[in-house]
Amino acid sequence: MATGSEINIQIGDIISKNNQPTFSYQDTTWRAIKFFKENESDTFNYSGFNFLTDKQFDESLLYQEEIYKSGTILFTMSHWLEKFMKETTPFNVQYAGAGINIIPEKQDITRDKKTILFVGRDFYRKGGDLVVDAFKKLHCTDPEIKLFIAGPQYIPSNFKGDGIYIFNDVSSKKITKLMKQASVFVMPSRFEAFGISFIEAMASGMPIIGRNKFEMPYFVDQGSGLILNSDSSRNNEIDDLAAKINTILTDQHYLEKAEKKAKYITDEYSWKNVAIRMTNKTM
Repeated sequence: MATGSEINIQIGDIISKNNQPTFSYQDTTWRAIKFFKENESDTFNYSGFNFLTDKQFDESLLYQEEIYKSGTILFTMSHWLEKFMKETTPFNVQYAGAGINIIPEKQDITRDKKTILFVGRDFYRKGGDLVVDAFKKLHCTDPEIKLFIAGPQYIPSNFKGDGIYIFNDVSSKKITKLMKQASVFVMPSRFEAFGISFIEAMASGMPIIGRNKFEMPYFVDQGSGLILNSDSSRNNEIDDLAAKINTILTDQHYLEKAEKKAKYITDEYSWKNVAIRMTNKTM
C-alpha cells in the first residue's frame, strides 16, 4: 500500500526494487499448511484454511512457491517454520523472529499468585475450552484460584462459571495490566503459526504453558514454564493441563525464573532486532 512516496509493507508481501533480490516475511507457508492438511487433520481443522477448496489451496501453494523459486529470501517469524522449510524445500530460508507489540506494564502491580490468564480472540483454536475445563478441576479443590479470559469474540455459556472473569474486546493497555496481575499465562493453541501473546506474557515476567507444537516449546526453553503434551483424548489433555497449571501455581521457582528472564525476552523479541537479523542476512 503506497502513501505518498512511502510504501507500507505488510507481513507476507514481496519486496522487489531495481532488480535487487526479493524478500518475503512469513509466519507460515502454504507448504507447511499442506503438511498439516495431509498428516495432522486435527491441527489443520483449526488453521482457518480448512474451508478452502482443493483448487484454491493448490493454486495458492503453486503461486507462493513460484515466487520462492525465483530467488526470494524467505524470512520466517519462527524457528519451527525455518526448520520445516529447510528440511522439505530447497528455498533460501532464514529465521528473523518477531517483535512484541505492547509495552510491558512498568507500574508496580501486585501479582496474584493464584490467577491464570488466557488471551485470544479465537477461543477454540487457542485452546480456551481446555483452559476453562482444567481451571474448573482446580477450582473445585481451591476456590481461591481465578481465571482471567481476555479478548475472545464469543464464549459459550458452559465455559463460564465461578472464579472466571471475562474481558471481551479489551485494549492492549488492559492486557498489559492483566499480564502483571496474573501468575501464569496458559494458551495451549491447537494451531499457532507464531504466538506473539506468549512473548508479551514472558516480557511481563510470567511463566507460560503452551502445547508441544509450533514455536511454543522454544518459548518455554527461552523463558519459564511447561508444555502440554498433545493427546487424542480431550480428557487426558485437560488432566495434563490442570496438573501443569497446579505445578506452576504451587512452585515459586517458575515465577521467579520468569521475572528474571523478562528483560532478556523484551530485548530478544524487539522489532529492532528483527530488522537487524534481516539486514545482516541481506548485506
